[in-house]
Amino acid sequence: FDYDGAFTAVVAHLGERHGGCMGETGKRAVRAPSGGKTSRPEESERIEPMKQFLKIISVAVVLAMPVLAQAYSGVISIDSVDVQPGDHFSLPVRITNNDMPLAALTIPIRYHSPYLTLDSVSFAGTIAPSSLFGAVNNNKDSQTVRISLLPDPSTAIQPITASSGILARLWFSVSMSAVPTSISIDSIYNCTTLGSGVRFCVRVEVSDTSGLNTVMPGFEPGVVVVRVPTAVGDDGDGLLPQQFNLAQNYPNPFNPTTVIAYTLPEASTVDLTVFNLLGQKVVTLVNGFKPAGTYQVDFDAKGLPSGIYFYRLVTKNNVATKKMMLLK
Repeated sequence: FDYDGAFTAVVAHLGERHGGCMGETGKRAVRAPSGGKTSRPEESERIEPMKQFLKIISVAVVLAMPVLAQAYSGVISIDSVDVQPGDHFSLPVRITNNDMPLAALTIPIRYHSPYLTLDSVSFAGTIAPSSLFGAVNNNKDSQTVRISLLPDPSTAIQPITASSGILARLWFSVSMSAVPTSISIDSIYNCTTLGSGVRFCVRVEVSDTSGLNTVMPGFEPGVVVVRVPTAVGDDGDGLLPQQFNLAQNYPNPFNPTTVIAYTLPEASTVDLTVFNLLGQKVVTLVNGFKPAGTYQVDFDAKGLPSGIYFYRLVTKNNVATKKMMLLK
């Protein structure tokens, strides 16, 4: 199911409903076949009709529609939050200052961090009307997600008319090996030129009910701040790490730098060393006494050849080894 072209295709269909022509070629979007259920189907039953609907109309439209140069004051934003390792939390995606009836929108988001996992996206309890179909494309490899609200072809269009409110909720989990850091939850803006010369953009966009007015709202990124208590405070609320852990380096593969994180449940002598595939020592990153806590170390492999390397953490009671790949 191609969500990349879904927004443009649906906007073209809105223009056809409105009686307009879409794209520079002036071709009308093909109307979806009539028939089927008259009552609103369950979400699982609507997926296949939506796929067929998008396949039909996407043939008749240009993939890159120009964004209308008009004043629009709407802003899409993502909340910020403080979390700790092991937390499961939601981040609302909001719209404010909306002054146009919205019949479709797409929000591509990047959440680049080794410590965050996007578990799900929920549209329950949001300002999205029942006539809009929530679509999600979560790419865990690139840590990007595209959220779309598209009109259900089986129902009459009921646009979003609220000036502000929550559009969706992103549900994340924080890794137990997370270290103190700030993670930006930002939008994606990426335009490419296809072989036919048509320019196709992945960006935050919204459309009115006519399908003729497609605009880019403002965008305000969110921040996830990971806080790891490492000492017991006067109020007794502080916590020390409960277990020994050597995290997978990030990024991996890397070129030429990467970060290695580890946690110590108790004070100990620490030796963190990198070896090559032959078992030869490349560099010692840490060699000394460390209090209980969470640590991260930068490894710069500049000057080293591409290949597989191992890093080993030795404390007085534990030993752990992990593999990483340098790819130049």
